[in-house]
Amino acid sequence: MDWFWFALISAAFISIETIIEKEILKKEHALQFSSVVTISVVVLSLVFLPYLNFDNLSLTQLLLIYLNSWLGAVAFLLVSRAIRHMEVSTVSPFLSFGPIFVLIFSLLFLKEHITNMHLFGIFLVVFGAYVLQSKENDYFAPIRAIIKSKYIHFIFIALILNGFSATLDRYFLKDGFLLDSVSYLFLMSIFLAINYSILITVLHGGFKEINKGFKISGFLILIMAALIIMGRLALFQAFTQTSAFLVEPIKRTSVLFVVLFGGALFHEKHIFKKFIASLIMLAGVYLIII
Repeated sequence: MDWFWFALISAAFISIETIIEKEILKKEHALQFSSVVTISVVVLSLVFLPYLNFDNLSLTQLLLIYLNSWLGAVAFLLVSRAIRHMEVSTVSPFLSFGPIFVLIFSLLFLKEHITNMHLFGIFLVVFGAYVLQSKENDYFAPIRAIIKSKYIHFIFIALILNGFSATLDRYFLKDGFLLDSVSYLFLMSIFLAINYSILITVLHGGFKEINKGFKISGFLILIMAALIIMGRLALFQAFTQTSAFLVEPIKRTSVLFVVLFGGALFHEKHIFKKFIASLIMLAGVYLIII
């Protein structure tokens, strides 16, 4: 199957994940949620044990993958905090900035090329974000909102971390030289679970909080863990075939589904304006990949 379809499948799973995540985060705090989900992902990933292959992996590369898992852990936690405290139909379009950071890191580390079309695409993504936060007769409202909101800051920090992380994912998965997508998924899942276990032990109630999280949202957590596994497998498979900055924009088409269905489900405001802003941003994303 072509990388485009793997990326699109990943987008579909991410859309459903985001809506379920918002529902769970009404009852759990972000770190508790992240810990419970990643542990569930590890448990479900045990079915892949017979298919794992780490023969080409050195200790140095293993350490680098573990460091990369911390980028992913912090990014996921920051986005979860934003989703918990903001409308999901606002958070999701902001994630369209992701391909910009992936493109920047791909240019720096993987020697990818940038064109005028890419630059115009970046402009459209930024303009879409302006429309998303705009208010009638107040042209500076979007700028103030972005400057003042710590949760928007969380999103941008997460996107920078994800941009670097996705570039490293592509490096490890390129042509299946070091790892196949299943082995990489399993390894990252183990490391993420370790990272969140450390964080929740240091910052909160440790495994008591994890147990409480399972009791509160156990069924939804398991559904989300299964979606994460399938979504990541599709995403990593796409990374084995093409550049990270081509895959990332397709993945972000999840924005439209989340804005329309998530916004309606949670009775959020200004859905039409957010939908238009999302279309503008996705048009920019499209220009970035061509």
